[in-house]
Amino acid sequence: MTRYITSHGLALNCNMDLKWFDHIVPCGIQGKSVTSLSKELQTNIEINDVVPVLLAKFKELFNCELVDTTKDY
Repeated sequence: MTRYITSHGLALNCNMDLKWFDHIVPCGIQGKSVTSLSKELQTNIEINDVVPVLLAKFKELFNCELVDTTKDY
């Protein structure tokens, strides 16, 4: 039982081959496709350029601290 809680993910496509997505229906929505930042901005966007901006905006919008779980403490 979910108790009215939903789970959503976040896909951040930067500069990948989008042909793989021809085989899926994103979020079950027929007639919709997947895109990337590089395609939309018509320039090569690397994930390392985007992650710091995304994390900073997330912290700002949700007024929270983020913990890096990839580091040994």
